[in-house]
Amino acid sequence: MPSTTRQAGLLVRKNFRLFRNNVAGEAGLAFGGPLIAVALTIYLYTIFKTAEDNKITHIKPDLGRFASADLGPLAVVTDGSPQASNIVAKLAALGATPLNFTSEAAMETYCRAEHCWAGVVFDAPRSTGTWDYTLRCDERNWQITRWRPTNYDPPEVMASLQIAVDHAIMSSINTSVGAAASAAPITVTQLNNGVIRQLEYSFFESYMGALLICSFLPLVYSMLSRTVAEKEARLKEGMLMMGLTPSAYTLSWFVTYLVLYLPASLVAPVALRATIYSNTSIPILIILYIGTLINMIALCFMVEPFLSSPRSGAMAVAAMLLVFSASAAVFNTKAWDASSAAKTAASLVSPVAFMYANRVVAHFEGNYNGLSFSTISGRSARERRNEDVGVREGRAEVI
Repeated sequence: MPSTTRQAGLLVRKNFRLFRNNVAGEAGLAFGGPLIAVALTIYLYTIFKTAEDNKITHIKPDLGRFASADLGPLAVVTDGSPQASNIVAKLAALGATPLNFTSEAAMETYCRAEHCWAGVVFDAPRSTGTWDYTLRCDERNWQITRWRPTNYDPPEVMASLQIAVDHAIMSSINTSVGAAASAAPITVTQLNNGVIRQLEYSFFESYMGALLICSFLPLVYSMLSRTVAEKEARLKEGMLMMGLTPSAYTLSWFVTYLVLYLPASLVAPVALRATIYSNTSIPILIILYIGTLINMIALCFMVEPFLSSPRSGAMAVAAMLLVFSASAAVFNTKAWDASSAAKTAASLVSPVAFMYANRVVAHFEGNYNGLSFSTISGRSARERRNEDVGVREGRAEVI
């Protein structure tokens, strides 16, 4: 009688010959299905990344883009002197549509009833001819009601207003100096600090695992539909009666789907490493994916005896796995504060373990660290550096 390995090898050959009848479908499930889930996850990441990185604002003294009928005039408070009138005229030349007031109280009374997109309060001029001034804006009304449709942010508008006022003051003193100052380009870009990154990765900590677990749904459907079909056609029973060992039969399907889905389980970690998990070790991501792949194959063997319909049963199990994964995602949002025993017990279930592992990786990435074999103990490199500094300082105090 052939050995178990020999029997399993022959069955694997038989399985792949059957796959040749539907190469496009099987290839689409085995490679395209998992990578679609990864691509959707990366797409969500690019949306966050675009909001984080691509906020570029060009500041210039042209105020005509802000002074529209919907936003109202620019309220200006001056002492009515010729110098102040000259500055206001310069602001009008920059498209500000200024509206003069003799006091702050009068300006506030008007702006409470009418729209003013901003205000400038000029103090008395200094002996050198320069002016002190105060910029005024209603930031709450700015952000919520009138300014949101214009795609202008309060910092951008106030920076442009400040440049315009400085330009008007300098032009009133020396026209050539004011023209030179207004020609200087000023660009404001997003400061990608740690708080922004942590907010970005907090979403992935909670929900990224639930998105990526969908990579394994095609495997569950394909494997269950084929194994249940063999069982219901009594092919499995016939092969066992002819001397096939149960271990060889199990090993054949295990090897078949491990080989079939291994390429996607190698490409997905590389894609995640190149985009979302840029600081995480690739071997750790590969181990995570292949470990979950093995667990999903084992899951199919576990539920296969309870199914009698190949397609509907496989589809029902895939749907149940999807619902269970959504429930696991809800648990994952609370898992960070759970006890170690609760985490360990929940991680015995493959979807929960996969989601929690993704949460750990995303947590390290959010701290500009990434997960590697040196940080797998749970302490980040920053924490270890602080600890090392503390140890060295303690030794210095002892000495």
